[in-house]
Amino acid sequence: MSHFGRLRSLALPFMALEPKLLELFHEMQEEGLMPNSVTFVAVLTVCGHAGLVDKGIRIFESMKQGCNIKSGVERYGCAVDLLARSGRLSEALNVIAKVP
Repeated sequence: MSHFGRLRSLALPFMALEPKLLELFHEMQEEGLMPNSVTFVAVLTVCGHAGLVDKGIRIFESMKQGCNIKSGVERYGCAVDLLARSGRLSEALNVIAKVP
């Protein structure tokens, strides 16, 4: 199974598998595989449900900078969810204001 398929399958039971999903995400990058937009949605969703807000925001930013993926509505939605779940509502509103 590809890294992409493994990541997607691990995104479902968020809390129990969060360490494994993030480990696979970093392995992908170390092996030179560029994550796609679906991979970012899975990883950002897991970060939101696991309370890894700062890590999720760094990943969201890396998507635009390091992976050259345009942030679509789905990925912005994940970033807003990530921030809102942790009570960082003003930051969530700032992200909403930046949605293209």
